[in-house]
Amino acid sequence: MTIFNPLGIPVLQVPSVEEITSGRTRIDALRPVAIEELLGPGIAGQVVLVSGAGGSIGAELCRQILALRPRRLVLLERSEPSLYGIDQELRRSLPAGVELVIQAAVLARGGDLFLLDMGEPVRILDLAKQMVRLSGLSLRDAQHPEGDIEIVCTGLRPGEKLYEELLIDAESEPTSHPLIFRATERAIPPEQLWPQIEAMEAAIRCQDAHAALDLLAQLVPEWQRGEVGGQPQSAHPVEVAQD
Repeated sequence: MTIFNPLGIPVLQVPSVEEITSGRTRIDALRPVAIEELLGPGIAGQVVLVSGAGGSIGAELCRQILALRPRRLVLLERSEPSLYGIDQELRRSLPAGVELVIQAAVLARGGDLFLLDMGEPVRILDLAKQMVRLSGLSLRDAQHPEGDIEIVCTGLRPGEKLYEELLIDAESEPTSHPLIFRATERAIPPEQLWPQIEAMEAAIRCQDAHAALDLLAQLVPEWQRGEVGGQPQSAHPVEVAQD
């Protein structure tokens, strides 16, 4: 891939003094510079600084350098929105999550439930505002009626929630990895679980919402019952036949 400057002109390389003096080439024999020439195998484990990291060329360099796994990638950019944009993109593309999953598998003792520390959560509203700004547009609100895009909060729809609950009425314990925790939730023995699931499937096939919700309440006692058909429901024990 040839490197281009912000004006769309390819970056050219001048022949070395040794090439010119030896007669192998002429001084005006310029050639395009490919990104691959800059991203050699020596980048792995090194500290790399990219100036102009928020521009089109700098951002592409950052993406390819990151794939070569440097020890640290330093981004230098005078435009704060551009710097924030590439920083957020690279943070989402980092393989940290995949590495944590693999390391959690090594720590597993059988039937474990792990919690991975993936960093601080991001508010959707803040993310939406930032996306508007990074697109070169402006927010439209009461203070800025002339803005380009208005963000409207419509509230929660059925089944949506504001916060993600990693554990339900359980605790976690640390592991040898500082970002991996082991949950200590209760478990239902298979010989009890499968008959209840089969009974729930039968209730669903018969469109018996009451029976299905009663079974669900038994399987997940921490679950808070909602409403069915506009009427509040309460849990009633359901007998499950076992062979």
